[in-house]
Amino acid sequence: MQPYLKILNLFIIIIFSILISACEDRTVKSAKNAFDNYHKVQIDDMQFDVRIARSPVELNTGLMYQKKLRRNHGMLFIFNSPKKVSFWMKNTSLKLDIAFFEADGELVGIHALYPYNEIPLYSKSNNIKYALEMNRNWFQENSIKVGCKLNVKRLNKLIKEFKLN
Repeated sequence: MQPYLKILNLFIIIIFSILISACEDRTVKSAKNAFDNYHKVQIDDMQFDVRIARSPVELNTGLMYQKKLRRNHGMLFIFNSPKKVSFWMKNTSLKLDIAFFEADGELVGIHALYPYNEIPLYSKSNNIKYALEMNRNWFQENSIKVGCKLNVKRLNKLIKEFKLN
């Protein structure tokens, strides 16, 4: 009779596992999905795709260890509150440019970032809420310059959608 109990227990465990996985809500969006997937954002009339870095780990990791970055794709860093920020290129082999945006979405500076450079680049403004890393010369090639506006309304919708608060 004991072998039957083992089979019955195994059967119950399998059924229980199936039920648990079936109950999982696969449509729930999370902050992790925001970091792992690309999302549409916009500067003036230019629409492009970004991964969103929001948590301390994501903000510190950024594009480290990435081998390439597709055209019109980047990494958007969102800070809890406006402040002076700094970036470095530790473990980052990509040639990038970074744009700094104030809380209202205004672009206030664009700077080149150099592969593996561990010397921090500081924003000039103390009011930076967003930073955007894109491939080298992307901003110039798309006529995006100081004074352009990041669509903060669209970004806030993403933040709510992915529970990034």
